[in-house]
Amino acid sequence: MKFEYEYYTFQAGDTLVKMCEKTGVSVGGLVALNPILRGHPKYFEVGMQVKTKATRVDQDDSQNNSQTGSSARAGSQNSSASNGTVNPPSKSTSVPQQGNNTDVEPKTLIIVIDPGHGKVDPGTIYPIGSKNPTLTEKEIVRKLAKFLSDELSSNPKYKIHCTRSLDKDAAVTDFDEDKSTGYDNNYGKTAQKESLEDRVALAKSKNADLFISLHVNNAGNESAIRGADCYIRTSAAGSKSDDILKSLEIKLKTKSIPINSSGFRKLDDFYVLKNITKPAFLLEIGYMSNKDDRANFQSDDFLKKLALAIREAIDEFK
Repeated sequence: MKFEYEYYTFQAGDTLVKMCEKTGVSVGGLVALNPILRGHPKYFEVGMQVKTKATRVDQDDSQNNSQTGSSARAGSQNSSASNGTVNPPSKSTSVPQQGNNTDVEPKTLIIVIDPGHGKVDPGTIYPIGSKNPTLTEKEIVRKLAKFLSDELSSNPKYKIHCTRSLDKDAAVTDFDEDKSTGYDNNYGKTAQKESLEDRVALAKSKNADLFISLHVNNAGNESAIRGADCYIRTSAAGSKSDDILKSLEIKLKTKSIPINSSGFRKLDDFYVLKNITKPAFLLEIGYMSNKDDRANFQSDDFLKKLALAIREAIDEFK
């Protein structure tokens, strides 16, 4: 399936709303055609071209569809003229194929988000050793996963699955989280292995293009060690997983999200990494043992900013 596009050239004083008024396209329509516009006014630059309409072009009907597209462009220009603006001539940024100047429909990327731990396994906690912790890793990464899922779901090219429910105390959707009930305060190894196997099995059953595991680190007692670090399997150095990590590190720094002083990119063969052959990474978002990181974990603004950084890095994933 191929598409031809009509474009609007961003002008001085334009906003997303003004573009909608001039082109007759809804905000949702513009964002669906141009995901980069979502929540990023800094990307609006005079002269940039914004897709306003997609016309399907079938190979067998390429001539007829081209004529239809030309008529639609003329109609669009006339409509804009009545509003005091004139759309520039449409031009394609596509890859030619069999004489047609068309775009290839983007492939849907299947992404599995894995908020670590869950149910009776709290992960790392604060206060450490407490029977009634005020902070648990499982809840922190659940909230982050929810924000990340919302971010990614706004783009129709992503299909999202999660290894456990993102709604607090809600029924589990993608796999039977009750299998983790063998956990105890010492993190029973048999139950832990079963839970990890389930997460890997889910990624494989969904044929995931990307697997993201979210966790919180801990250095033991109260510590000055803080910041995010991220892991890929040792055999993935120089791979697509590595490319995502490099992009993610840049996004985190741009948003002033703390990065571990020992370095962000690390290699390790954690179970969920070594048993998934597709691109995968495990992100430790900071340290429960650091008071500044703990403050961030309790901030929805921080978690949303982190989710946005991850989404922006994934947007560059090819």
